[in-house]
Amino acid sequence: MTRDEISLNHARGFVGGHKKALLIGINYIGSDHELKGCIQDVKHMQEFLISHRGYTNTPTSMVFMSDEAQDDHLKPNFKNLVAGFQWLVMGNNPGDQLFLHYSGHGAQMKSAKHPSGQEDCLVPLDYKSAGCIDADFLHRSLVRALPPNVKLTVVFDCCHSGTMLELPYTYRPNADGEMSAKEVATKVIEEVTSLLKGGFSFSSMGKVEELLEDVGELAGLFPHRSEVDVKGYKREHFDSETDSEMEKPVVVISGCRDDQTSADTNVQGYGSTGALSYAVMTVLKQGNVTYDGLLRHIRQFMADNRLSQVPQLSCGMEVDPTGTFEF
Repeated sequence: MTRDEISLNHARGFVGGHKKALLIGINYIGSDHELKGCIQDVKHMQEFLISHRGYTNTPTSMVFMSDEAQDDHLKPNFKNLVAGFQWLVMGNNPGDQLFLHYSGHGAQMKSAKHPSGQEDCLVPLDYKSAGCIDADFLHRSLVRALPPNVKLTVVFDCCHSGTMLELPYTYRPNADGEMSAKEVATKVIEEVTSLLKGGFSFSSMGKVEELLEDVGELAGLFPHRSEVDVKGYKREHFDSETDSEMEKPVVVISGCRDDQTSADTNVQGYGSTGALSYAVMTVLKQGNVTYDGLLRHIRQFMADNRLSQVPQLSCGMEVDPTGTFEF
């Protein structure tokens, strides 16, 4: 970390503040949609926060919700999750740091407010009777309600999570975080040419369209599509943004784009786990890492393991992608 970054953190009050964490792991035990690794994901994160990040396992500093909980108030149903979000953001002072890790199902629900007609949502344990928790509600509860100069870091290891908190900035570097726009364009043109040489088909044309969209999204070659600035940020636009114009120090690492699913996998010697949670933990245990370094490493993990999901980094305010990822 540079001197300027240290001074900036001190000026914002993010050094030495109280730390609170809300950890949510839902395996949906006994249901038709049971998962295997979600509870273990947040257990590993809990151990890491305590041993490496200065968090304490006390009722005022850490809440752990799972379907294994003996206390009914710690079961991750709709009502308890809402209460947990309120607990996390309330009663904080400038300089405090908050952390939220959700590992479970994510889904999409119909929404006339969004251009895509779909809105991301979290799936509580009692979703069949209580419904899901939509992104608009999450934005109001976790972002808009966040007190001034309180930092929130979130890991969403779930499907359809790319813009789950509806933050104004999504960091979209090129394919590997380092290639220039020209290099990306060359690579994509070569792949498009190769596809077209194979003859016309609906499947090949669909792949061509996908590759061209990647150029616009990752390299910013088509500003009217991507609106990606020179730092790699795409300015998002949500209905709730007009009510929350003040930029907030919120950073989200999510398991995939809004249109993708996140894998529940098994790692030899580790057991069942969410792919994103495992990748994040693996990188963080190696020591300090930058924002773009973390994103690059976890995306590489997905590629190495032949997983199609593309983890995302979104922010409530622009952060220096070369700055240290701290929480």
